[in-house]
Amino acid sequence: MGRSKYFSQKFQPEANLLEDIIVESISVYGFECYYMPRTRVSTDRTLGEDTESTFSSAINIEMYIENVDGYGGDGVLLSKFGINIRHQMRMVVSRRRFDAARGNQVFANLRPYEGDLIYIPLVHGLYEIKFVDLETPFYQFQNLPVYKMTCELFEYRGEDLATGIIEIDALQNANSRESSYRVVYSGAKVGFILNEKVTLTYPNPGGGTSVSGSAEITGIFETSTDVRTTLQLSDLRFPAGVIRPLATGVTITGITSGVTGTISHVVNLTDGDTALSDGNTAMENNAFETRGNDILDFTETNPFGLPNDA
Repeated sequence: MGRSKYFSQKFQPEANLLEDIIVESISVYGFECYYMPRTRVSTDRTLGEDTESTFSSAINIEMYIENVDGYGGDGVLLSKFGINIRHQMRMVVSRRRFDAARGNQVFANLRPYEGDLIYIPLVHGLYEIKFVDLETPFYQFQNLPVYKMTCELFEYRGEDLATGIIEIDALQNANSRESSYRVVYSGAKVGFILNEKVTLTYPNPGGGTSVSGSAEITGIFETSTDVRTTLQLSDLRFPAGVIRPLATGVTITGITSGVTGTISHVVNLTDGDTALSDGNTAMENNAFETRGNDILDFTETNPFGLPNDA
């Protein structure tokens, strides 16, 4: 006796019914999430990593969290570099719903990719996709109705978040302190806008073409006289192959406001930890550098090239 044709893997109505049930189950038991595709601005081919990335769009889509008993992964670890939080979770999204949501956005991801982000409003958490399982459940009806993604709590490293979702984009300002720079500028005292893009123009004493870069203002700080003179810059970008530290004499021009100023001082560890961390006395960057100067040369700006060659 052969297998029933009404319940075989090749019977398309049964496959469609299973997918319909999965879509409905995720919509009932799932959570509203935002899927954020990663755009790679530049890649370090030597180390094989993304040096600059941006997230400029977010798809609102429902997903199911398989971790019903809490986070998975290694949890909270105490290492020699401090406390590492390695919370993981398994997320499930319907292929049909992902394809439908993707059709309304202007990006080319045919599926969720490793390195993309998922924001879960329920826990106010941003998670990075570490692995996408494309074959689970394994061809029950000769189809693959879902993507199963292993996600880990995202560690912010200066990426540009410009999705248009206020709750998500605010995470850049909240997490950019440790990966940003503070500068004191002269010239126009007011007019720069929070979160606006700026261009950085470096003077060229040789008379050739000046080097330019870009950044984003993620903080504006006022002095005791209520005059805005200090900016917090993040998301520094330069042409491929060019590495430039911030320095005095660099011109800052706001793309939106049109305001122009010149860097008169770059806030660094010699100004004390509180100048870099909004008064956080728990930071010990200054102490680490002082002790580390006996071991490593922290003044070198380009360790892979000529000494002190920017």
